[in-house]
Amino acid sequence: MNYSQETLVDPTLLAHQYQDDLTVLEFSSDNMTNTKISVRGKRYLSYVVESNRDNTRTSVYRVEYQSERTLVATIDRGNVFPDKITLDGATIRLSQWLRTPTLSEFPAKMHVGGVDYVWKKNLVDQLRMVARDEPATPLAWFCRSRYQTVDKHDVYHPATLFITKDADEVRESVLVACVILEHKIRLRAKAYGVTMVADAMRRPSHSY
Repeated sequence: MNYSQETLVDPTLLAHQYQDDLTVLEFSSDNMTNTKISVRGKRYLSYVVESNRDNTRTSVYRVEYQSERTLVATIDRGNVFPDKITLDGATIRLSQWLRTPTLSEFPAKMHVGGVDYVWKKNLVDQLRMVARDEPATPLAWFCRSRYQTVDKHDVYHPATLFITKDADEVRESVLVACVILEHKIRLRAKAYGVTMVADAMRRPSHSY
């Protein structure tokens, strides 16, 4: 199945299906270059994502004891040279860690902990991750922030990454991949929006 034909992910139904077998990471912002992340149900921060001013370098930190930071990954984006990622002190090309087709960003594949994982997105840019050997079973999925009307009141749901117990052993790799891919989706959507506006401005106007 082509990634563009993926069905919509209903986060409520999936979360109910897995119930207690989920780790739920809540983001303070949909901006994947600067955000704070907490595990639902815990009081303190769990991760922080920070970038330099021009977003050419993004760092993901694990936060322990409320303030102690440990670097998990660094992503370096280059205009001339290939993007790179540093994990466990080793730097490699990002394309070696997240492998994608030549002319597309999806599906994105990664090999972590002895398992081949595949990231896909659907027509509304929802991300989800599956194991290559079990493509019908989602192991992680990302939902952007949204409002939901409950009893005539708007309830805010922050951007959220759901990770099942089968993928929780590689939680930080899942998080880093999600941060990278969601940022790419947002950049492409922004560029597409700018292109649409520019095209509209170039069209001749008609008087009636």
